[in-house]
Amino acid sequence: MVENRKRQNQIKIYLNDKETELLEEKSKIFGKNKSEFLRQGIIRSDPEELRKFNDNFEKLIIQYKAVGNNINQLARAVNQGRLRVESQEFEKLRIEVNNIWVLLKSLKEGRA
Repeated sequence: MVENRKRQNQIKIYLNDKETELLEEKSKIFGKNKSEFLRQGIIRSDPEELRKFNDNFEKLIIQYKAVGNNINQLARAVNQGRLRVESQEFEKLRIEVNNIWVLLKSLKEGRA
């Protein structure tokens, strides 16, 4: 080991293919090499902030599911003839709800 290094400790980790690909993608996006990207993640990560994020994320999922239930009730009312809605408006709503779901999944997977 070179004695002039700022960092004297080396660690070795094992990643699966997906994790390796994500590490390479994210480090490239941030303009860092993999080591620097990981160091910055360690330095900037705050366990309390991560806990708060997870708690809020779970609450957000619950609210999203409630919205989905409300939409299902509206769809049922439309199908039973108790409510009239233009099909284009309903399709727009379906697309937006799906977009929110995609965003929530990407946040949960750490891609957003």
